[in-house]
Amino acid sequence: MKTRTKIATTLAVLIASLPAATAAQAPAMPGFATPPPIKDDGTVTSPSFDLPFSSFASPEATQALVQRLRHPMPIDINPAKMRQITDDLLVKPQLEKAKAAYPTTSTKSTMGGVPVETFLPANGVSPANKVRVLISVHGGGFITGGGGPGGALEAIPVAAMGRIKVVAVDYRLQPEHPFPAAVEDTAAVYKELLKTYKPENIGIYGCSAGGILSAQAVAWFLKEKLPVPGAIGVFCASLYGFNLGDSAQFGPRLGSVIPIIPAAKPPFPTNPLQFPAASKDVLRHFPATLFLTGTRAPEASGAAQANLDLRELGVKSELYLFDGMDHGFYSDVSLPESKRAYKLITQFFAENLGTGRGR
Repeated sequence: MKTRTKIATTLAVLIASLPAATAAQAPAMPGFATPPPIKDDGTVTSPSFDLPFSSFASPEATQALVQRLRHPMPIDINPAKMRQITDDLLVKPQLEKAKAAYPTTSTKSTMGGVPVETFLPANGVSPANKVRVLISVHGGGFITGGGGPGGALEAIPVAAMGRIKVVAVDYRLQPEHPFPAAVEDTAAVYKELLKTYKPENIGIYGCSAGGILSAQAVAWFLKEKLPVPGAIGVFCASLYGFNLGDSAQFGPRLGSVIPIIPAAKPPFPTNPLQFPAASKDVLRHFPATLFLTGTRAPEASGAAQANLDLRELGVKSELYLFDGMDHGFYSDVSLPESKRAYKLITQFFAENLGTGRGR
């Protein structure tokens, strides 16, 4: 008994002294880093260091990262040239892989005066989705991705895997057509679909600019007194834009496909029609929302914060973060992470769109 008491007393003394001893010795102990210098505003100066890629990433994703950083896509400030570069080097090569992996059929038309391409799965729309439809709004910084390929790339995998009709909107692009042209075009297509579908049976989604546009559409519908859709997908984006939070600082410095390093203290958004996070009154009327991005993407912090904002207001919201993945990672359909992402996306809409009969 005396031995046990002595051991217990010794452990208690060691435990009680541990924090102070650890704090004093940490900088000199192997495996512990010296705390970096910190300014009064919380800014730290971090020394250069090697950052291994995510342990959770697939070998395919690792090789994709290596190739992308070793062979970066050129940037051109001329919108027409940048559109050509993006189509030739990014969108069209990925589109060919998407067509091979996810068979669909498509028809081009106009809805509400806006060019669209409607995609159907090659094996037919599922019985549960006969009264449902998705609107896809492509990414590309509101500058690239138009003319068809961008919309097709984002619509084909979802249509095929989800066995659901997807209408890809070829909205007007900037700088020729500044805000709110893109959201007006999306609203025109939405109003046309409301003639044959109940709002709760319509979903809207997009990646990057398309993710922001999906959220802008909800704010616009509220302004125009239109019913909100049943669910939206804000992918590779947030309700805050791309320049807020830790990830906006980390992402570009880790070689993100979004190369611009934002200012240290960018302003918070104030116009809810452009960035719905600016208004809680707008957010509280949002439908079920899915955020999906990667931990190395500049928008990851904004997506995490927007997910918290919606949930605190009682709105159903889900967030999926793929470790090590960058902005728009799932556009490469050959990655295992992409297949997983599309499965989560189609499952979300299957669970959150309505089941009532169409109009």
